[in-house]
Amino acid sequence: GLAHIRASSGVAVGANQASWRQYAVLDIIRKNAADVIMSDPHQEGGLLATKKVMGMCEAAGLAFVNHAFSATTTTLTAHLQLMSTSSACLLTTQGHPDFLADDYVTSPLDYSTGTLPVGSRPGLGLELDRDKIRRFHDAFEADGYASCFPDRPSDPVAFVPGL
Repeated sequence: GLAHIRASSGVAVGANQASWRQYAVLDIIRKNAADVIMSDPHQEGGLLATKKVMGMCEAAGLAFVNHAFSATTTTLTAHLQLMSTSSACLLTTQGHPDFLADDYVTSPLDYSTGTLPVGSRPGLGLELDRDKIRRFHDAFEADGYASCFPDRPSDPVAFVPGL
């Protein structure tokens, strides 16, 4: 279906849900079905699996865009480290600054300027905010999981203050 849309519409096609796992990406490449692959480590099965997909994109001349569902500073920093190793990552990452509004690290990422730097400290270079982790753990124990994507109108909805 993507190959047909791409061939007949003249509009660039980005593949996300159809591109999970390296064999699906290989199929998209073989069928010339997309201009951009959008995925991330939680969809691909880890950092190494995502690096392999990025390598496939490099070989095929496709751009890779990082999909950022639940991108806390910790996960997004790991993704940035990975993306900095690939020439396929010419486009921006998808982002959700609302997920960073009350993050559990002492210095959350801020991309209000439109850019995110790749850190230079050892490892991920992050310090966890232990008080927030305890507070979030206690809230989870008391209230369970709150989603901003409720399945039913009666499900709890998490609102981020100030957004």
